[in-house]
Amino acid sequence: MSKKYLIVLFVLTTLILFSFPKITQSETATLYFSPPAGTFSQGDNFWITIMVNTKGEAVNALAAYFSYPEDKLEALGVSTAGSVMTIWAEKKAEGGKIEIAGGLPTPGFSGIKKIASVGFKVKVSSGSVNFKFNEDSAVLTDAENKNILNLTYSGQGNYNFKPKSVTTPPIEKAQPPIISEVKIEERSQNEVTISWKTDQEADSTIEYGLTSDYGLITTDEKLTKEHSLIISGLSPGTVYYFKLKNRIATDEESETENLTFSPLGYQVGIKILNFADNQPLIGAEVVFPGPPQTIKTTNQEGRVLFDHLPLGRQWISVKYDEVSLSYPLDISAEEEIQRFEVLFKTSTPGVSPLFVVLVIFLIGLVTFLVLKVFKLWKFRRKNEAVVAEKPEDNKKIDGIPPMGGEY
Repeated sequence: MSKKYLIVLFVLTTLILFSFPKITQSETATLYFSPPAGTFSQGDNFWITIMVNTKGEAVNALAAYFSYPEDKLEALGVSTAGSVMTIWAEKKAEGGKIEIAGGLPTPGFSGIKKIASVGFKVKVSSGSVNFKFNEDSAVLTDAENKNILNLTYSGQGNYNFKPKSVTTPPIEKAQPPIISEVKIEERSQNEVTISWKTDQEADSTIEYGLTSDYGLITTDEKLTKEHSLIISGLSPGTVYYFKLKNRIATDEESETENLTFSPLGYQVGIKILNFADNQPLIGAEVVFPGPPQTIKTTNQEGRVLFDHLPLGRQWISVKYDEVSLSYPLDISAEEEIQRFEVLFKTSTPGVSPLFVVLVIFLIGLVTFLVLKVFKLWKFRRKNEAVVAEKPEDNKKIDGIPPMGGEY
C-alpha cells in the first residue's frame, strides 16, 4: 500500500469511528476530466476540472492522482473553489505530478460532484498529452470505507497543442470621401467650370440637367483630391440642377445634395415709363420670376438692369403704388445687351358712358316694377275689405249667382 494512500487513510480515521477494512471489488464510481479534450496554443493557460460520479453511493473520502509531462506543460496550481470536499490532505501540482486528496464528514456526498480544478500553461507549439488517473486513486464509501473507484471506466483527458496564434488587427473599413470647397466659374454663355476638393483620392462625376432628375453626366476616372470638370453645350442664363459624386478605390462613394448653376446669360436693360405723362417711373419694383427670382428697383431714370437672363420670351412684373402688371420680353441672341421700354398705367381705367346709361336704365326698370307690384297689392287689399262689409251682395239675385258660385 503506497505512502500517499496511507496519508489519506490517516486523515479519514479522524473523521470516522470505523476501522479500515480491506478494499472490495465493488467498483462503481468513476473519476473524469472536464473538458475531456481540447486544443490550446503555445503560451495559453487552461484549466481542467476533476469530477467524480459515485453512481448513487454515499462517499466521504477521495484521492485523485495523475501525471503530466513537464517538458510540455507548466503546472499553475490546484483550485478547490466549488469543491464538494471540505477537508484536504493533499492538493499539489508540481514535479510532473498532480496529487489531490480529501474528504467530507459523514454522511459524505453522492452523485456527480466537483473535486478540484488544475491549471496548466502550454510550453510547446505542437504535440499532445494524455491524462489518466493512477492506480493509487480511490473513492471511499461513507458506511464501510470501501474503494468503489473503477479505473477502467474512469475518463481520460486528451489535449493537443498548436503554435501561438498571431492576432491580426481588424482592417478598418474605408470611409467615403468628404466633399468640400465647391466653386462654380461661368466661363461663357454656353460653358461653366465646377471645381471641388475631397479628403481622399477619388474619381470625379457631375450629374446635371434642367430638373432635379438630371439626365446628363460628365466624369473623370482619374483619382485625385483636386477635382475640376468643364460642362459645355449649355443654354445662356438657364438654371441647371447638379450634384457631385466621388468614388474611392475601395468603392466607397459620397455625393452632395442638389445644387444649381447658370452659365452667363444676356444683359437686359428695362426703362419703365408712366403711361399718363410718358415720364420715368422712379422707385417701381421690377421682378424677374426666374429661377432664380430677381427683384430690382428703378432708378432716377426709371431704369433697371438684369444680368444673365435666358433666351426666349421672359416675363417681368412691375409693381408701383399698389398696382402690379406683367409684361413679356422677347430676348434674342443678336445682342449682348438688350433694352426695353415699358409703359405702366398707374391709375384705374375710367368708366364707359354706355355702362353708366345701362346701369341707370336697370335701376329705373327695377323701380317701376316694384311700384307696379305695390299698387296691385294695395288694390287687392281694398277689394277684400269691401266684400267683408256687404256679405248680402254675395246672394243670388234675379238669376245671378253669388260671387264664386255656378249657374
